[in-house]
Formats: sequence, structure tokens, C-alpha cells
Amino acid sequence: GNFNVIGEYASKPAIAPLAGFYTDEVEVSIANTEPNATVYYTTDGGEPDQGSNIYTEPFTITSTTVVKAVVYSNDSNTPKSFTDYHTFFINEEHTIPVVSVSGRILPDLFNGSYIDPVGTFELFDETGDRVGDVMGEFNKHGNDSWAYDQRGVDFISRDQMGDDYAVKYKIYPHFSDRNRFQRVILKAAANDNYPEVNGSAHIRDAYVHHLSQLANLEMDERTYEPCIVYLNGEYWGVYEMREKVDDPDYTDYYYNQDEEDLDFIKTWGGTWQEYGSWDDWYDLHDFITSNDMADPDNYAYVESQLEVLSLIDYMILHAHNVSSDWLNWNTAWWRGRNPDGGAQKWRYILWDEDATFGHYINYTNIPDQSATADPCNPEEISSWVDFEGHVELFTDLAANEDFFNLYINRYADMNNSYFSCDFMIPLLDTLIARIAPEMPRHIQKWGGTVSGWENNVQQLKDFIETRCTVIDEGIIDCYEDEGVTGPFELIINVEPPMSGQVKANTVIGLEYPWQATYFGGLPIELTAIPQDGGAFLYWTVNNNVYGPGQFSEIITMELTEHDEITAHFTGAIPCGSPFEIGAEPTMTSATVDWLSAGDVLSHEIKYRPMGSSQDWEVEVTQDNAITLYGLDVCTEYEVEMRTICSFSVSEYAYYNFTTECVNSTEVINGVAELQVYPNPSSEDLFIDIVLDESSDIFLEVLSLSGQHVYRNVYNMPYGKNTIRLEQEVQQLPSGLYFVRISNNGESVVRRIVRD
Repeated sequence: GNFNVIGEYASKPAIAPLAGFYTDEVEVSIANTEPNATVYYTTDGGEPDQGSNIYTEPFTITSTTVVKAVVYSNDSNTPKSFTDYHTFFINEEHTIPVVSVSGRILPDLFNGSYIDPVGTFELFDETGDRVGDVMGEFNKHGNDSWAYDQRGVDFISRDQMGDDYAVKYKIYPHFSDRNRFQRVILKAAANDNYPEVNGSAHIRDAYVHHLSQLANLEMDERTYEPCIVYLNGEYWGVYEMREKVDDPDYTDYYYNQDEEDLDFIKTWGGTWQEYGSWDDWYDLHDFITSNDMADPDNYAYVESQLEVLSLIDYMILHAHNVSSDWLNWNTAWWRGRNPDGGAQKWRYILWDEDATFGHYINYTNIPDQSATADPCNPEEISSWVDFEGHVELFTDLAANEDFFNLYINRYADMNNSYFSCDFMIPLLDTLIARIAPEMPRHIQKWGGTVSGWENNVQQLKDFIETRCTVIDEGIIDCYEDEGVTGPFELIINVEPPMSGQVKANTVIGLEYPWQATYFGGLPIELTAIPQDGGAFLYWTVNNNVYGPGQFSEIITMELTEHDEITAHFTGAIPCGSPFEIGAEPTMTSATVDWLSAGDVLSHEIKYRPMGSSQDWEVEVTQDNAITLYGLDVCTEYEVEMRTICSFSVSEYAYYNFTTECVNSTEVINGVAELQVYPNPSSEDLFIDIVLDESSDIFLEVLSLSGQHVYRNVYNMPYGKNTIRLEQEVQQLPSGLYFVRISNNGESVVRRIVRD
């Protein structure tokens, strides 16, 4: 027979209400469906056990708290349940996502130990809704920064602990549709942490990675999203959620290269094989350094094995941001061997970019950390520092004319677009604006002053401003012996406006007229790209000689003087503003319609009460009409609308409307208006009720068979009232339902569809 048989786990308890943000104390209850069992709970972030509090009745919490609960059966053959956990934020306000981490010995890790504790990870979006909750392991993240008071950690989810295997949410919606993350880095700005390091801005690493992504550099970056971290319910400051690149989940999602397909090499003081083998890499390295790269056949072989633009981008970015902590540290490169996947050529990733823009220790012994450093300074880094020979690869490949021209033109392309001050400074302002509202409390926790941090941010801006102004002349200083001349100013036009775009070498102009600077002594390539529905006609080039001809979509030229160049297109459809706008308002909604013309993709509608300083509500639709719900009674609204086309957006069109006031027309006794939306509904359901006078409203939600799935009585005052059904609707299966509102002996029914 079988002895000591272990049964199923005890049923998991259910904590109520929902985890999230509350403006007042919260009464917490814990439901249990396991017979002959005891519920134990904690409020300090620790894992509950049989020595913890025994749950007997609801209890009240008055400050931010992590509540955890577990069920122990009286049957010794029934293992304890998995843990339920909710973080309740009391009177906390934040403008960026919030991560609550908790665990009994997790503070030991955050305070500098080297343990790998288990704990919980809860993610709340900017609206305060919990969008991810998993359990897993934590470990240290950082090296020099591990000596700071605020430390970074890595999180690895583990489904064997009873929860999902991953954070199932689009953490980085602006860059990726990926919505499964088993690993998340919580980085505290590392060596740019404020206030730990003199001159720190708490943004450098995130800024460089973000810039590289926007510029579409041929590398893999740690995608960034700022957040606030709470540790066992205690505020822990401004952090960064970062996507882990050296992770098979990352390479599999983006390139269809799983762990068994990877050759992944990393250097941090020494070099090791993270995955796979380095044998082929060193064979390629030896081939490049022992053969003539000016030979077209040799170079063609290298191009088949190495993503040469990735090496070029790696050199350009670190020269431009004057990195002083790379090559001998923070360097990694990889390839995939799955023939059906991407990234089959060796390519580089970005690692820590804190020691940039004149900041922190010069670990790589670069010749100059100032904003006026020559862009070719990396080529002077000695082999005892660059012991893996990445600079040697670059300089040997530069003997090939195609490689050298690509390098110079790529640098110019970036300087004329994403590395320009017109792009870099607004981007920095945007990132700073996201964390600025949170920095005063961060500083209250960790020290420093707001003015001190702002001064450090300004120093970073000043460095970037200087770098932008000297870089073109620096390229001439570096490479005039190789025949590079100029720089020459180009004005690149598109006629008629918004009818197309121009690609210069590797980058498309961001706006037109495009004020650009390029170099002579090597060919540049311009490509005309018509807007959908249009066609390229011809080029106008005022000064320089070009070929093959003015009717070719792709032309090349070697600049000898400044020039103005125009790409002419025809048949392009302009992106016109919405017109003939109208509105049919009710008390709490308004249906707005309009006409539009052109190559229309969608329409953006912004609205808010007239004269209000509150944020705009924004809707996007592909239709020419939309119903706006949740409006205030008897209120004038201002509307701004624009058309979004394939290559451009229109100017805003403006419109005003006023919602109806309470009048004698009634839906039923005492109810002047009723709106149920959205319909169909996939998540929350909103019910707007406008009352002639205060009353008790009976709300019912019924299935198609007439069975109650929800009902409640609401005591409502005169005017507009909104009921939001969240969990009650989200747990319903798809299908047809009825919402019935009753008051003073009369009822009205609305039909809804649950997606």
C-alpha cells in the first residue's frame, strides 16, 4: 500500500479589498474555503506561518501595508496553501508606476547583504491598478553601487511558488508589445545615483539606452521605465525597471534565438561565456586582425559573420557620450545560431552607461573625459585596457573603404538627427519631467537637495550642448589625413510639403527643411521616399555633382561645397484637419462627428471642461464619430481634434459643446439620465445616473437566463453619480447581460455585451 500520501494543497485564501491605492484606512478581510483549517496572516511583508497572526475577523490598516495570508489545514497530509498578498497604499500619490516588493529577509538584501531571498513582486500602473503580481527570487544588482545606501536588485519569477511564471504586463509599451517578463532589473541609477555620487543626475544610464533605441542603433538595449519602489510597505525611492538583455527570454522573444541557440560573451574585468561558445568569435577576430580588410573578398566574409553596423554604432555611441567605463568593463556581444531566427551575426549590447558625459571614474583610461574630447579618442585606448581587441577590430576594418565611409556617414547621420542638440536636449527634458515630481520625496528619503539635483541635471545638459557644437570639427580633426573634408551645410527640402521623406545614408530626416551637416571626401547617398499614394518625380541639387540622374530615387554625391537639395514628389495626399464638426450632447455624454479628407489613419480627440487646468482626456478612433462618456452635467467642454496620416499629422481643429442640464424629462421616476458604457465591455463597466433629487437606487446585473450576477443599493445625491463595476464585471464570462436600474417603483433596463 501507499504510506504518507500527501494530498492537494489547501485552498488559497482571498484577501479583500483589491490591492491598490486608498485615501483612507482600509478594512481588510480574508476569505477561506478550506474546511477544518486556520488562516494566518502578516502585515510586515514577511511570509506567514503558524507563528503568525491568526485571522478571526476583519482588521483595519491605517498606513501603507503589505498583507499576506496563508491557510494551514488541520489535516497533516494536506500541505499549506499558496500565499495571497496585497499591498494597500494609504494616502500615497505617485505619477509613475509603483513596484511593491516584500519578503521577510528582503530588507537584508536591500541593505547590502549577498543573500538571494524569496519574496513577492507587485506592479501598479500609473492609474494605481495592480497589473502584475508574482513571487520569486531577488539578488544583488550592481558592483560599485552596491556600497550605496539605495541599491538595485534583480528579480526572477518562480511559478513553483504558486503564482504565474512571469509578470504578464506590457512594462515598456512605448517600445515593445512584450508582455511576459520572468526577469526584471530594479536599478537605482547605479553610479549616477542621486545623491550618492558627486554630480549625479539619476538618469544617465536610462537616457543613453533610451537614446540608442530611439535612434534605432544596431544594438540591444535595456529598455527603461521609471518606477517607485516600496519595500515591505516602506517607501524606497525612485528606481528604473529595466529589461534584461543577457537573457534567453529576451533573445527568444525578439530574435527567435533560445538558450541552446546562443553564443553570448561578456566582459566585466574578465571575459566569460554566458551561453554557448566563444570559439567562432575568436576565429573571426583572428581572421580580421591577420588579413587585409581592404580586400573585398575578406571584407565580404566578415560582413557575413559580423553585424558591422553594430560595431560602428558601439564605437560611435561611446565616443559621443565620452564613456569611461567600457571595453574592459560592461561589454557584451552575442549571436544566435538558429537558422530560422534573427541576429545570426555577432552584435553588441549596451550594459551600464552611468560613467558618461564626463561623469564618474575613468576606469577605461580614455584620453579625455571632457565635452570637447575628440571622437577618435577610443582608437587610442591601449590593448592592455581593451584586452578583447574591439578597438583593434574597428581600426583593422577601417582599412576597408566601404567600412570607413559607413562609419563617417553613420556618425554624420546621427549628428544630423538623434545626436543633435535639437533632439538630445528635449529627450532629456522628457525623461527628467517624468521623475521630477517624485524626486523631492526621494531626496527626503536618501538625502541631497532638489536644487542640488537640478544643478546636476543642468551640468549634464551643458555637457551635451557643448558636445553637439564641437563634434563635427572633431571628426575633421580626426580624419582629415584620411581625406575627409568639410563640414558642409545641406538644406534638404521636400516639395510639396509632407509629400515624402528623404533618407540620407542610414537615417530619415526628422523634419523638413532638414538642416544637415555632411562631410566631403566620401560619397553620401540620398533616397527619396514618397508618401503612400504619391510618387517621386525628380531631384533639384543646386551646387554639387551627383548621379546617376535627377529622376533616380537614389542618388550619390561627394560634397565639395554647401548645398540646397530638394526631392520633388507628386500625387501625395495632404493631411487635412477635421472639418464640419458637430456634437449631440446629453447630460453626461456627447456624440461628436466630423468629416476628414486625405490619407487618414485615425483621429485624435482631446477634451476637458472649458477653462479647466486639468489634464486633457484623450481618445483615438479610426471612425468619423465618437461618443464621449462620463461628462459633467450642464458643463461647457472644449475639444481639440486632429487627423493622423501615414507620414504626418494635421493642425488641430477646435470645437465647443455644452452638456444638457437637469430638466423635467425623466427616464424613470427621479432619474433624468442613464448611461452605461463602454458597450461592449472587456474590463470595467461605468454607469452614469443623473438624479432629480436624492434617492436610493437599486442596481442589478442579470444574465441572459435572468440570474442575478450582481446587485446592490446605492444612496445617491442629487445630480450626476457614477458607479464603477470592476471586479464584478471582470470575472463574468463573455456573453449578453442586462443592467436594471430601479427607483420609486419604476425600472429601466440596458443591454450590455461582455467581451
